[in-house]
Amino acid sequence: MISNKLKGKIFYLSSGHGGPDPGATTRRAGRTICEDEYAYDVALRLCRLLVSHGATAYMIVRDPNDGIRSEELLKCDQDEIVWGGEDLLLGCCGIPRSAYATRVQAHFCFYRIGKY
Repeated sequence: MISNKLKGKIFYLSSGHGGPDPGATTRRAGRTICEDEYAYDVALRLCRLLVSHGATAYMIVRDPNDGIRSEELLKCDQDEIVWGGEDLLLGCCGIPRSAYATRVQAHFCFYRIGKY
């Protein structure tokens, strides 16, 4: 723990994309790289930093086998789920994927609850 300056604050973090939607893709060094893998890694690092300052942080998009990684080129996969275990193809909480992007993600993407 670095400090308690965020104690009592709650953060909901969404890295966006994931599952069947990798976001932007390109090829480098003969490998495909996917935006969602890097966004997820950054969101995990932010989550760790928030917690280190006493906050409670929840990751909305989760990947059961990818944590913070140190490789330069992160391997693409499609096994991300949303909080609660739903497949990203279905969206969140039974909301269709097209509506998920506007109704849920807009509300949870780095949204802070309470005063800071």
